Amino acid sequence: MSFKRKLSAALLSLALIGGTAVAGAAPANAGTSIGSTYNGASHIYYKFYASTNEFCIKQKVGRGYTANVAFYVNGNALIQLGTGVFDSWSCIDLDKYGKVESKRVTFKLYMMNSGGHVFRSSTGYAYA
Repeated sequence: MSFKRKLSAALLSLALIGGTAVAGAAPANAGTSIGSTYNGASHIYYKFYASTNEFCIKQKVGRGYTANVAFYVNGNALIQLGTGVFDSWSCIDLDKYGKVESKRVTFKLYMMNSGGHVFRSSTGYAYA
């Protein structure tokens, strides 16, 4: 299975691994993108475009919060994306940040405020 297909399945499972349900989310089919999905544990919206390898996040909790997603390969940080802009998508092109084929990629969604982590974080895995 290609990295894009595994990534799609892993991103959809982020909410389920965190012990939350994703209302109305259909199972990811191989090679499909993930539409806007709410992760109840981290309170972050995310989406993934398989055709461009673009991963996006948005926070709608309120001003003063930052939505974050961190990507790890073999326990080493690959890249992180964060946005403090309320109700606006922030995106990253994963193709620009290193080769991850044949490696396990970890994705961690978490919300921050000035006091540190808030809500629960959610973690997902993909095998590229």
